[in-house]
Amino acid sequence: MPPAVHVISLSVGSLVRVYESPSIAAVLSGTGRLVDGADARLRETAKWLGEAMLPDALRVGAPGYIATNGVRMMHAKVRYFAAKSGYDAARYGTP
Repeated sequence: MPPAVHVISLSVGSLVRVYESPSIAAVLSGTGRLVDGADARLRETAKWLGEAMLPDALRVGAPGYIATNGVRMMHAKVRYFAAKSGYDAARYGTP
């Protein structure tokens, strides 16, 4: 599928539904990127998806593997800073 198709499916499909989650919205609002930068997040996700879906892309050292590690590290960093910045884990669960 062309990358544009993935961007459309991500934006109107999965990500819109995911962002409805109060816990995810709380984390994103803490980053300041809930509204600002949404288009950049969609492009970043589409870029990662394109890299991760290529044949053999998830083999150690391959571009998709490296990109996936980068995404996981970024999410870990966001969870760390959310926990240190007053994220209400009792209300929303562990970020």
